[in-house]
Amino acid sequence: MKQKKSFQLVIFSMTLIVLAGTGIVHAALFQPLPYEDRVRGRNSYAYNPAIGHPTYNEQVSFINSIKNTAISASSVYGIPASAIIGMACVEGGYGFTRSAYYANNIFGIKVWAQNPEGGWQLKGQPDEDGGRVPVIASHGGDRLIFREDARYDNWYRRFASRTDAIHYLGGLITRKYQPARANYQRRIAAGWSYAKASKQFCREIADLGYNHLGGNYYEGKIGAVMDRWNLYQYDRRAVKDDPGSRREDRQPQHRRFGRINISADSGKLKISIKAGD
Repeated sequence: MKQKKSFQLVIFSMTLIVLAGTGIVHAALFQPLPYEDRVRGRNSYAYNPAIGHPTYNEQVSFINSIKNTAISASSVYGIPASAIIGMACVEGGYGFTRSAYYANNIFGIKVWAQNPEGGWQLKGQPDEDGGRVPVIASHGGDRLIFREDARYDNWYRRFASRTDAIHYLGGLITRKYQPARANYQRRIAAGWSYAKASKQFCREIADLGYNHLGGNYYEGKIGAVMDRWNLYQYDRRAVKDDPGSRREDRQPQHRRFGRINISADSGKLKISIKAGD
């Protein structure tokens, strides 16, 4: 029995050596990339979530893990909580894309620089620099091995937590996509539904450059997730939790006065005012 186990161990070890020699040993958590597995690896797998994830329960857990921060960020930055959560679900694969898993970057926010401080590199990602990324080897379509040390196009911001990522997004939208933010606030004030206003917000940030596929695509993609989970409930909570959004804080306070009496006594003018209700 011991001899059989020893023989199996030797065979297993030899198999690993052979596989390593052909370049097809890779982390089993994710689908392989060409530099990890030149036979089965594909560059497009770089964007996919971990194998078998997210499950339904993992999706629910992810939303629960960020909803309170999204509500808080909505109040601070004036952007829809529903869109924050929906974007994180799509861009971060409910926490299971490579950038979300390894760098807490649940929005796929990039840093266009070479080896930037605080960055995380998604090696093997398809060329997003207009064909300028040097190729070391090509094993067919979608099976390219790049020179990674020269790349600018596959660096992402690394965050200490998902909370940090959400607040970074809020600041980014405030700085670069202010028209979409202002329009969202104006539409809510005008009585638009949260669903309609939030979807329009997604459309507008994409048209302003947030997503290269454009507003129609982004509104549909994020909107479907917002609809599925009724994420608009968190927009209502954000307004409720924001002290500045309460009616008594928004409206100027007017005091109604009743009667004004004016009389003269020994050459002195007296004025008395009786307050009304």
